[in-house]
Amino acid sequence: MSCCSSVFTPQVQKKLSRVYVDIIPERSGELLRSSLQRMLCSSECPQDYTLEINMETSERALEMGEDAKITLMHVVLKAFFTLKHCHKSIYQGQAVAYYYRALTPSFYGQTSTQFYISQEGAQQLAHQIFLKLGNFFSRTKKLQQNSTKSLR
Repeated sequence: MSCCSSVFTPQVQKKLSRVYVDIIPERSGELLRSSLQRMLCSSECPQDYTLEINMETSERALEMGEDAKITLMHVVLKAFFTLKHCHKSIYQGQAVAYYYRALTPSFYGQTSTQFYISQEGAQQLAHQIFLKLGNFFSRTKKLQQNSTKSLR
């Protein structure tokens, strides 16, 4: 998904391009922020909106191999986001991605799997957030149009 190219109308795309993605701590947060910035094209336009995101990662063991050296882990990545306009919260949401990974004695295997989950998770979360923001801007535009029509 390249810069602002989506199924959204040009008006919604313009609103999306005015969203600034605030700093997100840690490596997975940097990856998520980078993915969102590419989708939103926020660096080229004036920034009227601020997107704040808090990430949470949880893991739990699901099964252990017979040799007690391999464990299957269930990984859940969550991004809780708040869209603000003029320091006022106007929309909140959550994006979730699920993964499984094996914990093995191999340091390389664990490191590469964790890197994959971080990269892929950031892209999935960014895609979900992008769509939710686009739908929000699309709905608010329709609500404004409907309220204007009803006043006439």
